[in-house]
This record gives sequence, structure tokens and C-alpha cells, in this order.
Amino acid sequence: MRISYKQLKKLPVMTESGMELGSVHDIILDVDTQGIVQYEISPSMLSTKAYVVNQDQVVSITSEKMIVKDAVVRDEVHAKELKAQGKMKAEPIAMREEG
Repeated sequence: MRISYKQLKKLPVMTESGMELGSVHDIILDVDTQGIVQYEISPSMLSTKAYVVNQDQVVSITSEKMIVKDAVVRDEVHAKELKAQGKMKAEPIAMREEG
């Protein structure tokens, strides 16, 4: 399946467990491979959080929505806890699942 950039930018983004994160706002390309490296997710009306999702965190993309790993949100919560404890000065731009 192919999808245009115009279609991609309007896709809603949800986690595997069904939490709505927002919609695709932009993409980050690797100029060497000409492939998408990250997706910028703008917040939904239910959330004030913006996310940067790595390509390897994407579970699926259809013409109707993008599904990402639940770890995207868990990593954000963990980052907030570290920041509150004074162990981290700034929130990360991109959340990665360490495996």
C-alpha cells in the first residue's frame, strides 16, 4: 500500500492499547536512505502532549490510522518521573524502547 504525504499528515495516531495520541504533523527523513526516520505527532484535543515517534515504534499504518507501541507513552511517563526527581533536566525529544 502507498500513501501520500498529504494523507499521512492527517492520520490519527493511537497506541496498541487504544490511547489517542494525536495526528501525524510531519516526518523526518534520512537523506542517505530516503526513508522516514521519525514521525512528529501533534496533540489531539484530549491531550496536550506532542510526540516524536521513531520508525521502529510504529506497529502499522493504514489509510485510516497509525498504530504505535504502547512504550511511546510509557517512556514519556518514565521521563516525567525522572524529571520530577531531579535526575533529568529536560524531556527527551524522541522516545525509544530499549530492547
